[in-house]
Amino acid sequence: DGTASDANVFYKVNSPSELSSTLVNLKRIVNYIGWGLVAVLGVVSVVVISNTIRLTVFARRKEINIMKFVGATNAFIRLPFFVEGMTVGAISGVAYYGLEQALLQPEALWLNEFTKCMWPFMDIIWPLLGGFVLFGVAIGGVGCASSIRKHLKV
Repeated sequence: DGTASDANVFYKVNSPSELSSTLVNLKRIVNYIGWGLVAVLGVVSVVVISNTIRLTVFARRKEINIMKFVGATNAFIRLPFFVEGMTVGAISGVAYYGLEQALLQPEALWLNEFTKCMWPFMDIIWPLLGGFVLFGVAIGGVGCASSIRKHLKV
């Protein structure tokens, strides 16, 4: 009947607030670990690409000297190395995408339980591939820039 005494009635609610806070903290820790792994793998990728460019500079040192003697600009000498570093990064992005495709095949039944609650892969396939390739190109560019700055004296 909506009297004033009904407004002061409280119902007891049992909720596992301790369990939910534990799960939220666990999720936060897993996120930090995931981002830490991405950072470590990014640094490793930069180092690998940097070493690859360093070896390429060393292998082409005679050609680089000839280019300097005939008057090539610094940008003209550096451009092929940037293209190579970015191409290596883009190829690694496509390779990662291919690995993910292989894991999502019907033969990988053990992943079905994990992927049931995710968005359908076909809905995010192109943005995901683009993100992998762009991230690979960025990592390749950073690795190339750091290597060229150290090892290519032009």
